[in-house]
Amino acid sequence: MRSYRPAYGRPPGFPGPAPTTPPSHPDHHALRTQARTLRRAGRTYNESVAELGVSKSSVSRWVRDLPRPTKSPEAMHQMREARWAPYREARDRQTAETKAAAAAQIGEFSDRDLLIAGVTLYRAEGTKSKPHARRETVELINSDPDVMRLFLRRLALVGVTSDRLRPRHPSSAKR
Repeated sequence: MRSYRPAYGRPPGFPGPAPTTPPSHPDHHALRTQARTLRRAGRTYNESVAELGVSKSSVSRWVRDLPRPTKSPEAMHQMREARWAPYREARDRQTAETKAAAAAQIGEFSDRDLLIAGVTLYRAEGTKSKPHARRETVELINSDPDVMRLFLRRLALVGVTSDRLRPRHPSSAKR
């Protein structure tokens, strides 16, 4: 017995596909022409469907050979903002709540806490003296203003006065 899987074609005696039927809508050709005009004017499938009152598959069939419309950078920006703004707002709210909860839990820094935080910060971000490059200075490189304020508070706590500080812009740092 022979197997007639679709890969081998249609079994003998079975009819082929039904002949195409004439368009069901009386203004089929006018709608097709209008859909093509809308597509050339930069309209999307959904916009054409809404305007013409036909199915999306019909619009797709009628205009598939035309190029996709391109959106302006402003329109793309607006679409991106509309998509991501709620997530950003939720993220920002969550971040603010987390920071507030952490600040409430930690409370005010004692002098000891400030010393420990400053030493940890310097250990992570500061420049250190090395056998090949001796330094008698304390340098901290960080772009976060809160981190810099914390470190300046730590320096003031150990007696470093503001006249001994020389802030530098990162672009002037040696490479």
